[in-house]
Amino acid sequence: MEFEVFKDSICVVHKRLSIIFFIFNIIIPGFGTMLSSCFDEGDMNTDQFIIGVFQLFLAILIIGWVWSIWWGWLIYKKSR
Repeated sequence: MEFEVFKDSICVVHKRLSIIFFIFNIIIPGFGTMLSSCFDEGDMNTDQFIIGVFQLFLAILIIGWVWSIWWGWLIYKKSR
């Protein structure tokens, strides 16, 4: 389930990179999200970077870790 509010914040990256970012999001919550924000088409995606920071800090409550895995999956689905 994708929320319309966040749909534009998801970066479009190469398929191989998206797999790496997904794995990073599983191991270190939010790291793959923050890293993928630097590989967005054009400039850095600041919305995605901020989402990654929230995922990292909320990982203590487990919510951020689950959110990070879900977001990594969305990055993978949207990749080309």
